Amino acid sequence: MAMDVHDVLHTIHTATNNVLAGYATMLVRADPEILPIVKDLSNLHRCHATEQKEALRRLWDTEDGDRTLRATATTAVAKFQDWGAGVDVDALAALHNSEKALLDIYRNTLTQWSVDGHGEIAECLRRQYHEIREQLAKLPTE
Repeated sequence: MAMDVHDVLHTIHTATNNVLAGYATMLVRADPEILPIVKDLSNLHRCHATEQKEALRRLWDTEDGDRTLRATATTAVAKFQDWGAGVDVDALAALHNSEKALLDIYRNTLTQWSVDGHGEIAECLRRQYHEIREQLAKLPTE
């Protein structure tokens, strides 16, 4: 089923905000060796969320990307992993999984969308997808 530009932007914006919610928790508790990684990813997604929100605004859409159950779960996982200690390099697997899940949402959403005259938005979302892939490729695995 083809998605329209509003559906695409809402889906990706909500997913981006979900990831940001988890990273917000990690930023507070991150050990020094992982803090720069979490900051970089958080900054990247914050920039993307701002671009997505601006695109929604230009389409006269006032809804914001809601935090979903997944955002709540991501935050809870970050807090659980932190139980009694800081978020350390053991959290790298969670970072990888969050980024891969977000890439899957971009990929699935963009393939279901018939661009319908919104080439600028499509190009922006494709660029964001590739920026996330580049960051994911740079993440240490251990």
